[in-house]
Order: sequence, then structure tokens, then C-alpha cells
Amino acid sequence: MRYIVGVDLGGTNLRAALADEQGTIYQVVRVPTAGDEGPEAVMDKIVACIGQVRAAMPRDGQLLGVGIGSPGPRCTGAGGGCPRPHPRGWGNAP
Repeated sequence: MRYIVGVDLGGTNLRAALADEQGTIYQVVRVPTAGDEGPEAVMDKIVACIGQVRAAMPRDGQLLGVGIGSPGPRCTGAGGGCPRPHPRGWGNAP
């Protein structure tokens, strides 16, 4: 079976979920975003959450991809940097 991980990067909470192609959700993780700790700390949390939900995937499962949604405008310039309203302190983080 094939699976997808979705990540919701909110200003208050970070959520990750493992779902199959039919939309059945198998695992959800929610932790405080802690944006005040800076982009690197939040990225570490994102990676940890992805690992936690992937642990629910069967060994013979195939991960198709990971999608991350965050508030703010879509920027397509070189480097991907763009002003973001949340989490605080991210400024022009890609």
C-alpha cells in the first residue's frame, strides 16, 4: 500500500498525519510549534513528527511523499525566502 505524510505548520501547533491514497488516516501527531525557539528548532520538530507518523506505516508500505502547509504567501524566488507571519522569528526563512 502507498502512503502520504502531511504536515500542518501552524503558529501554535505542528501536526503531522500518515494517510493512505484513499484518505484513511492511520496516525496523527500534534506538538506545540514553539516558533520562538527559531527555525532550526521547528524544523527539528517537523522531522521528529514525520518520523513518528512513519513508524505507523507497515514495513512493506511505500511512502509517496511529504507535504508541508504553512500560513503566508507563496514565494517562488531564488532560495524560496519570503516573509512569513508565523512562526515568529522566521523572517525570510526558506
